[in-house]
Amino acid sequence: MVISIIALLIGLLLPALSQARDGARRAACLSNMKQIGYALHFYAKDNSTFVPREGHYYDRRWSNWQHATPSNIPWAFAFRPYLDKTPSDYYIRMQRGGQGDKFQHWSVYKCPSHPRKEHFIQYVNNGIKFDRRRTRDDLAAATPYSEFVFPSQTIYLSEFTDDASAAFYQNNYSGAWQAYGDRGVAAWYDIWRGFHIDSPIEHYDNGRRLSKNRHKTGSNVLFTDSHAELIQDDSMIERRSWDDGTYRF
Repeated sequence: MVISIIALLIGLLLPALSQARDGARRAACLSNMKQIGYALHFYAKDNSTFVPREGHYYDRRWSNWQHATPSNIPWAFAFRPYLDKTPSDYYIRMQRGGQGDKFQHWSVYKCPSHPRKEHFIQYVNNGIKFDRRRTRDDLAAATPYSEFVFPSQTIYLSEFTDDASAAFYQNNYSGAWQAYGDRGVAAWYDIWRGFHIDSPIEHYDNGRRLSKNRHKTGSNVLFTDSHAELIQDDSMIERRSWDDGTYRF
C-alpha cells in the first residue's frame, strides 16, 4: 500500500518538475534575449544608429572600425564587447580577433533548451531584406535604426534550428571557416533567404533556420526595438514578421 502511494505521488510530481525545469530554461533563454537587446541598443547608439544585419567573416572597412560602421559585421561578434567584459578592445577590433574561443565560453548566446550543445551560438538574426511582395530577397547590410518601419513588430533575433544532422556544426566549427576565428563562426548565424524563415523543413542551409517550438509551446523572439517575448503561434515563421520595410528593389 505504501509503495503504491509513493508511486502515485512520484507520478504526480514528475510532470510538475518537468514543467518547472522547462519554465526555468525558457526564462533563462528570454533573459539572454533581453541582454542581447541591451547590446543591440548600445551598439546602435555607438555606431550612428546602425544595426548589424547579415554577417560575413570579412569586411573591407574593418581597419576603419572606429570611424565607419562595418556593413556586414556579424551580430554575435559585434555585441559581445557590450556584454562580456573579458575581451580587450584591441582583440575585438582585429579582423580575426575576438576572444578566440569561438564563443564556447560565452553563455548569453546559448539557449538551455537547444539540443546541440556543441553549437556555441544558438540564435539567428535578421539579415534579410525583401521586395514589397516579399517574393524576392537579398542580403541586408547594416541598417540605420530609423529605417525600420515597425521596429516593435519586426523580429531581429530568434531560436536557431536543431541542426539534427550536425552538418552545420561540421562545416562551421571543423571546416575551413575556423581559420577566420570568432568572426568566421559568428558569420553563419543569420537569416538571409526567404526559405530560411518559412520552409516546411528545418535545415541550416537549404531550409528553415528557425525552431518555432524550442520551448514546446513556442520560441523566444527579440524584436528590433529591443523587447523580447515568447511567441506561441506561427507568426515567427512568416516573412512579414521579419520584413524591415526598407524596400529598395
